[in-house]
Amino acid sequence: MGGSRGGIYGGASTVEQGPGGGGGQGSASRDAEAEVWSRRVRDVVSASPANRRCFECGQRGVTYVDITVGSLVCTGCSGALRGLNPPHRVKSISMTTFTEAEVLFLQAHGNEACRRVWLGTFDPRTSARPDARDPQRLKEFLQDKYEKKRWYDPWGEGGGGGIGVGVHPPPHIWRHPPP
Repeated sequence: MGGSRGGIYGGASTVEQGPGGGGGQGSASRDAEAEVWSRRVRDVVSASPANRRCFECGQRGVTYVDITVGSLVCTGCSGALRGLNPPHRVKSISMTTFTEAEVLFLQAHGNEACRRVWLGTFDPRTSARPDARDPQRLKEFLQDKYEKKRWYDPWGEGGGGGIGVGVHPPPHIWRHPPP
């Protein structure tokens, strides 16, 4: 039986349904689709110089995606993000699969957009970014950023230390993508 599964942003892909709702074309088809989405995540990493550095500490070589806010982070910061309240949903770029909704969410965000929102009023002259080698300072910085929303600018106008544009995203854009 053929079925159509529409994307959350209006895109649609046709998926053959087998008995019980599984993919009629087997695991090879699902593996190919998963590889397409994983490749698109890797494309997001290489699309912008900001996406090649950890959004949290600035270290080169991102290995995880913070699905909660749409940023790219290093291994150390991924663990710290999981320890927040509420914990951020973090996925490995190379060891996991991504859904269409997650990829579209990440493409709409990335580190520059996250910087404009989550560090919108951050001033590097009066506040310091943490050293990733100091777990306590990193944790405090992340709590200030996400739990207390110390530098939060929902419209992304502050620019996070001079970076940013006055683009007003729709209010729904920062919601967590569906699981």
